Amino acid sequence: MRKPIVAGNWKLHGTRSSAASLVLDIAKGVDNLGHVEISVCPPFVHLADVEKLINSTPLWLGAQNVSG
Repeated sequence: MRKPIVAGNWKLHGTRSSAASLVLDIAKGVDNLGHVEISVCPPFVHLADVEKLINSTPLWLGAQNVSG
């Protein structure tokens, strides 16, 4: 059976600090959610920082498609 995916993004809102705080809070809350995959899709400017933060968590990293 496939796992459901829950993903969230927050466009270009927030700072590096607020992005870090958000993903760490999310990571704390997903420990008991082994039946779903959780993905966060931060703004492009925070991708590298968030990737480092979630490296040892059950979170997946996603990127947002940018179009003009």
